[in-house]
Amino acid sequence: LTDEVFPHLPVRQWVLVVPKRLRPFRHQTPEVASGVLGAISFPQRFGSSPKPHDHDHLLALDGVVSGDAERGVRFHEATRLEALDAEALDAEALARTVQLRVLRWFVRRELLDAAPAADMCTWQRTGGFSVDASVRIEGEDRAGLELLQRLARLVPPPRIHRHRYHGVLAPNARLRSNSASLQEVSPRP
Repeated sequence: LTDEVFPHLPVRQWVLVVPKRLRPFRHQTPEVASGVLGAISFPQRFGSSPKPHDHDHLLALDGVVSGDAERGVRFHEATRLEALDAEALDAEALARTVQLRVLRWFVRRELLDAAPAADMCTWQRTGGFSVDASVRIEGEDRAGLELLQRLARLVPPPRIHRHRYHGVLAPNARLRSNSASLQEVSPRP
């Protein structure tokens, strides 16, 4: 990603947490992941504590690209997000904006009915949505982009199993088909 995907432009890391009720949708279809996450995302299911903490790290150019293939493209650096670096922007207001847009997206695609979505908007604070965008990497800071390497190590490579089965429960075990009928045997006296 550092060498072949990201141009020498500023990149911002966003960390997004959505309520438990919406988390399963992200993994069902690529359309949901793209619609909610966008950019390049690294799903994580743990944090600094041993309990599960499902969240996503998103990497995106810190601005927008305009133009077309014929006339060329231009990058317009984000200016209003500079306040995030100084922590002057209200993080709760940002999370509220993300909450409203994500819920609206779910309703438009009929993944969530309007009534439960409206109810989720009334939940205390931001209702399980959390956003952090305090990490910005300058375009020429290629070493700074190496954070991608650390995140990518946590994501299993394509077509690699995340679960392993052993013994009688292994897929090719001779006795697997019989394992459903196994009964506990009392220890011998």
